[in-house]
Amino acid sequence: MLSDGLLFSAFGLNVRLDCGAAILPPPVLDCFRLADCSRPDTADVDLVVHLLGASRRNGQKIELTHHVSADKAIRFHSFDTADGRSQRFASETSRGRVEFFFGEGAREMWVSWTEEAPADEVLSLLFNSMLAWAARISGRICLHASVVARDGHAIAFVAPSGSGKSTIAACLIERGYAGMSDDAAALTRDGERFCVNPGLPQLGLRHPSLEALPRFRAAPSIETDDKRRYALMASDPSHQLRFQNRVLPLATIYFLRRAASCDVPEVRPSKAPDAIAILMRNFYPASKRPTKIANAARQAADLSSLVKSVRCRHLLIPDDVAKLPSTADGIVEDITNQLAG
Repeated sequence: MLSDGLLFSAFGLNVRLDCGAAILPPPVLDCFRLADCSRPDTADVDLVVHLLGASRRNGQKIELTHHVSADKAIRFHSFDTADGRSQRFASETSRGRVEFFFGEGAREMWVSWTEEAPADEVLSLLFNSMLAWAARISGRICLHASVVARDGHAIAFVAPSGSGKSTIAACLIERGYAGMSDDAAALTRDGERFCVNPGLPQLGLRHPSLEALPRFRAAPSIETDDKRRYALMASDPSHQLRFQNRVLPLATIYFLRRAASCDVPEVRPSKAPDAIAILMRNFYPASKRPTKIANAARQAADLSSLVKSVRCRHLLIPDDVAKLPSTADGIVEDITNQLAG
């Protein structure tokens, strides 16, 4: 069991994880490598997560609005309490039900689940979805992207689910890049530049792509939802699957798209209006309902500044796993040229 009050940083949030009476199996926790996360650089805590454990209380069906996020079928609704505006999120599958309750301003989160819900499923939803939700609710720019690091810079691949972001990131990690964030990227502004805050030190991959990723295929993993989750390491520089746990400036954004008619990677610059439109469609989460209108307006304005300071490029890749090695060659060449420029 984790000791109460574990501190770590992810998606730009300083998080305190209070386990209470929740029993979390060590093998499951090891896959998420919280020890390799960024360490909080201040004593301030942005979010306290209370793990309440398995409970029959939330086995009762609750009334939810029709607003549904496209991310992992998480439903939510907002309501007023004596302490302000609160939000409840729920995910329910044949494997059980998990609920997340946010207080005003997303400063605290309470997590409970039915007894049949596997612990790995609970933690996967928490670490891979809900922390990014919290970052977005609190006003950070969150994009649907996978991010890798090279030579002190972050490179982001932006695209909807199922487009191959994680696969491309994994291929580059096998070639010596370091992973920074999988599926969701939290950005913060630093003067005229934008930086990527590391997410969790792990990567989720679906089975077809593993055929072309031998190092990941040979590594230990756990299976959650429709992916296998692989741990990345920051503490061991010689590890083959590395994680970058420092905030880095964002150098290039690739708008990723697959096409069966494509034989080799095709890269071209993106014009500012096109880039802004694509980024607006790729906020994470896909639903904008939990965000305050003021936050959404500010984030839209930030995107205009983002495309002025960060190179944005369209990347069309073959829809063929067998061509992944040659695809990676082309992407590495373009990244190298962009960083050199």
